[in-house]
Amino acid sequence: MTAIKDQLIVVLLGLLAIILFLFILQRIMWLFRWGRYRAEQKKLDEREADRLGFIVVDFVVKIVNDFRHLPALIVFAIFGGCWCMPYLLRPRMHSFSITCSP
Repeated sequence: MTAIKDQLIVVLLGLLAIILFLFILQRIMWLFRWGRYRAEQKKLDEREADRLGFIVVDFVVKIVNDFRHLPALIVFAIFGGCWCMPYLLRPRMHSFSITCSP
């Protein structure tokens, strides 16, 4: 009986290793679009693909898809610039002094 208990741990660890291997393999296949995760090639109508609007929209979608963090970076740069602007302009504003006289 003790031999079965000792081997039970080895069998359970082996099953866990197999499950972990299959999980990692599934994630790799999903990441590289292999097997059932292969993207289907959609054929566009030639009239639709020739329109200027379709070309512009497709370009914008590809840019946003490739650079997903680009809009966040632009918003961050705008707010950062607005926040830093008073500090950058402050030395030039020393001639504008407001004095209160009674």
